[in-house]
Amino acid sequence: MRGGIRLSLGLALFVAAFFAIALCSVAIGLNSEDYGYENYLSFKVCPDESVIMTVKGSYSDLIDHLEGMPPPIEGFDMNLELSTVNEDLTEVDGDFSVQLNPTRFSALANLDLELTGHSDKTSMNLTISINYPGYVGVIGDLGIVVVEPPFGLSVDLNMEAKLYYAVYPRESIEEIVETLPMLETQLAALIVEASDGHIALRELELLSSEMGSDSAMFNFKLSLTGDFQQGIQSLAKSMGVELTEEELQVDEIPFCEFESYDFHISFEKERLTLEADTGGTIRGDLDAQMNSIKDASLEQILESEDLDVHDMQMIEDFWLPTEFSVVDTLLEFSYSLHDEEVRVDFTLEDLWLKPPSLESLLAFLGELSEEEPAEDFKLILEGESSGRNYVAVNIPAETSEPLSAEPQIAVWDFAEIENLDEVTFEVKTESQPVNMTTTVAVAVVGLAIIGAAGYMFMRRK
Repeated sequence: MRGGIRLSLGLALFVAAFFAIALCSVAIGLNSEDYGYENYLSFKVCPDESVIMTVKGSYSDLIDHLEGMPPPIEGFDMNLELSTVNEDLTEVDGDFSVQLNPTRFSALANLDLELTGHSDKTSMNLTISINYPGYVGVIGDLGIVVVEPPFGLSVDLNMEAKLYYAVYPRESIEEIVETLPMLETQLAALIVEASDGHIALRELELLSSEMGSDSAMFNFKLSLTGDFQQGIQSLAKSMGVELTEEELQVDEIPFCEFESYDFHISFEKERLTLEADTGGTIRGDLDAQMNSIKDASLEQILESEDLDVHDMQMIEDFWLPTEFSVVDTLLEFSYSLHDEEVRVDFTLEDLWLKPPSLESLLAFLGELSEEEPAEDFKLILEGESSGRNYVAVNIPAETSEPLSAEPQIAVWDFAEIENLDEVTFEVKTESQPVNMTTTVAVAVVGLAIIGAAGYMFMRRK
């Protein structure tokens, strides 16, 4: 009898544990964004008919043998992430690297380079360090202060330079050093004249100099002040370059501005790679600014005489009224060239958009799948869940049959999808929502009761 009771108890415990795990799995849910495809376009529809878009893909191909000079760049990587700090502040974090082809740039294996900068709304500071033996060496600091916004600036440069005679003749360097005091007066008059009085040379001073056996070292400082926008305009005109009103127009940034920005650029000489890390904060409505730029660019395209009627209609009916949000978006891009293979990988994650209607978005995607078919890409339409509400995907018989379809998600090959705009989305409410806390509590209590009952039976003979 005891063996039978123990067998029944073990079975009961197994069943209780199974249902506890099953209920917890339903409450947690599967990660729907882990689609398992290498190349896809995903559009997640929210209950308010906004859409979260993710694009992920890779491309590789063999190219014909490169004759003559090889390409200058072997690799390029870029990452950019925008994240919300609060409703009025966005954090920007990015990095990129450029790998040079060693057959083209082997001479740069001796280059040491480092640039470090910080800027805010009223100033910028840049530290420069360059050491290229046999050519040049530079250590300097550049400071820019906004005196009268937006372009009334004060610019100060302190620099220590090392010039090699193999590149810069010693006689020329000696002549510059000797004539620098007179050059200051001449240069000051030239700058005032060329800039029509908008920029003034406040100071040009040689602090020290030393003529060595193979190179010369000298230290100097330079100060400029004035309205640099007006000054550059006058300088260009004096050189015979006429700038149009559009080129001189400085776009206003009414919605947002960089509150601070930092960057660090260096050269990794063993891999011949230029690397940069950047980061900063933007105060204001970044999305409003981006949509303003988007609309202005599209308005310019609409003025083109080469634009056909169909593209014009698409811009007016879909792209112009569609709102985008780049905040909390991730962008990754990678390019590499090895031997005869080119590979590109890219990801655009969580780009929010609000089209004029879901039907217009689907019509655009369906048309794109016919005009630019890409069978190695998948189109994924998914409904978002929010609390007890979720968005169901309804696929009519007129629409091309998807590769797979569930109540909240459907997948097609992105090629010639017919009647995609017939797909509809419906907000539904779960009839019996599962509460995670309650589920775990019930499961634990159930296991405790079964365990206690088993213990009492085993005590009996």
